[in-house]
Amino acid sequence: MNYMSLSWLGPLFWPGYGSTTLPAISSVYLWTVESRHHGYPEGYFLYLAGETNNARRRFGRREHTESLRLGKWTILDVEAMQRCECREIWHGSQWTGIAPRPPDHAKIENGNRRMMADLRLFVAEMPDERRRRQRVEAAIMLGIYNAPAPLCDLPDRGMHLRPRRSDEAPITATNVCSSRIYGLPKTMSV
Repeated sequence: MNYMSLSWLGPLFWPGYGSTTLPAISSVYLWTVESRHHGYPEGYFLYLAGETNNARRRFGRREHTESLRLGKWTILDVEAMQRCECREIWHGSQWTGIAPRPPDHAKIENGNRRMMADLRLFVAEMPDERRRRQRVEAAIMLGIYNAPAPLCDLPDRGMHLRPRRSDEAPITATNVCSSRIYGLPKTMSV
């Protein structure tokens, strides 16, 4: 069996909402929110995992930031997220800046600004091997989907995940982080 260790750097701010800068590295990344739940002290709730060959570019104006700003993706109430509750402000759509604005565009804009300001990001540098990053992303998301409630209630659903195929050798991954991230297992099969 193969082994790998993922060393998570963070918490980092969303670009434009704090003083930290995302590194321009090939990585898997996590979207988290600080816990304000009495049963989960001093840590972060995992909301989403993703993969990229350049974290700084992925969160730049043309990718994740633009998708949230335009309301393409689900926008959640941050205070509910901090209690590990999933309360949608906007479900997301294929609306873009070219099409007429939806009637509740002010609610979308306020919600996405608040979400980007309060999300905390973690990145784990990985070799520039997209397939391996996809497997790690899928293992993290499938793990949180199968976590006990309320942890399994928060993450985004419907992502296009690419878990390990039967013809691929399993990898045991160990997650190492100085912060507690609720929903991220210590070890996982990738």
